[in-house]
Amino acid sequence: MMGIIGGGNMGEAIIAGVIEKGIMKPEEILVSDIKEERLNYLKEEYGVGVTKSNKEVVSVSTLILLAVKPQDMRKVVLEFKDTSWKEKLFVSIAAGLKISFFKNLLGPHLKIVRVMPNLCIKVKKGITAISPSPEVKREELEKVKTIFSSLGRVLEIGEDLMDGITAFSGSGPAYVFYFLEALEESARSLGFPSDVARALSRQLLEGSIELLKKEEDPMKWRLRVTSPGGTTEKAISYFEKKNLKKIIMEGIKEAMVRARELSQLLES
Repeated sequence: MMGIIGGGNMGEAIIAGVIEKGIMKPEEILVSDIKEERLNYLKEEYGVGVTKSNKEVVSVSTLILLAVKPQDMRKVVLEFKDTSWKEKLFVSIAAGLKISFFKNLLGPHLKIVRVMPNLCIKVKKGITAISPSPEVKREELEKVKTIFSSLGRVLEIGEDLMDGITAFSGSGPAYVFYFLEALEESARSLGFPSDVARALSRQLLEGSIELLKKEEDPMKWRLRVTSPGGTTEKAISYFEKKNLKKIIMEGIKEAMVRARELSQLLES
């Protein structure tokens, strides 16, 4: 039995993925949430079991997914601290909360996997980084990998890289959407109507992704488009003059610094 504490967007994406891929049956999943209407929706849409009791989820499940907001996690964990949780496997998708956070609350022998998915799991194209505590057995970790593989790609990393993952792939979809916004605005500035500007920028993105599936190195594709003395070279030269790559890199580093700051705040 898999228990999910928190039936929000991420929790729902995981439910949909494991059921669609046949990894779990609806009757093998129990979800808790503070919103009764949310529970009713999940029960009707996916056929999963629902409850408002986090303790019940922990008591009947062997794998418990903690999918609540980081700032609410301490309160939630303390709710089931006195429940029989030993030998159960916990999985946290809360950004910024270290393995030590949970061990300080539940004990040093806690089996937990820290997971950082991104928004793209909603369309099963996500990238999920996972980092287990030493107590987690290999077969248990493989089970976690199987669950998140139903939502995209899975990468096992050391916990010291989790803040970087949060800043890069966790926040990454926002960077792509931001660039897409810039493309749309530039198209409108050239005189295209809004609907045409959106269609042009979306197709540029979709087509470029398809090209990357044939040749993974983006530089090679860029150079094929960039003729000497041509229009593309002019734009790229301007980007280079303004240090666009450096700006992007420094922005992502700033995100990592903030991830570390938030992690420290949540630990205190």
